[in-house]
Amino acid sequence: MEREIPGVRTAEAGAEDIPLGDASVDAVIAGQAFHWFDLDRALPEIARVLRPGGHVCLTWNYRNEKIPWVRRLGALIGTQEHQQDPAQALIFSELFGFVEDKEFSHWQVIDRKSIQDLVLSRSNVAVLDEEGRAAKLAEVLAFYDEYGRGMDGMQLPYVTRCYRADVLDRPRATATDSGAAEGGASGDADAPTDGPDDTLLIDFR
Repeated sequence: MEREIPGVRTAEAGAEDIPLGDASVDAVIAGQAFHWFDLDRALPEIARVLRPGGHVCLTWNYRNEKIPWVRRLGALIGTQEHQQDPAQALIFSELFGFVEDKEFSHWQVIDRKSIQDLVLSRSNVAVLDEEGRAAKLAEVLAFYDEYGRGMDGMQLPYVTRCYRADVLDRPRATATDSGAAEGGASGDADAPTDGPDDTLLIDFR
């Protein structure tokens, strides 16, 4: 990840244990990952690291399956992301305020390589064994090869749904609290020492 975004600090961690101090960042952004979190632990952790007025921002990409060939592709690779609104936990959380949402349309150019990358990036395909992944990939490539003139140069339509909510103000632990007085470490002790505009990109895995 550091090779792709040089100059940006990176870390690999779980959303349930974010390696940042209390009230140390302005925003936490999760792209196509929030549904994997243990939300009973992750939501309080996200709220902990956000400064007052900070935002949690979530995004998901959905294929536009109103188009017949896109719907056929979805039948092959899975449509689990279409089954429910993954932001429901955020909407009903007592840690965050009103959830804003917006949608944006965009397209991905499809060729023989990108269709394979798409299949292999699917979580339901990633959890298969090697033989299962190869079989699913072969199935999609057969669909690709049999599609009339071929898909090269076609555009796969997406709708990106974005959500944003502000963290609600809440009491924060201080050095005079009983836990700190007894030797417990305050989260701020681990806060980054870089300037306020510094960015830490965490790969939630």
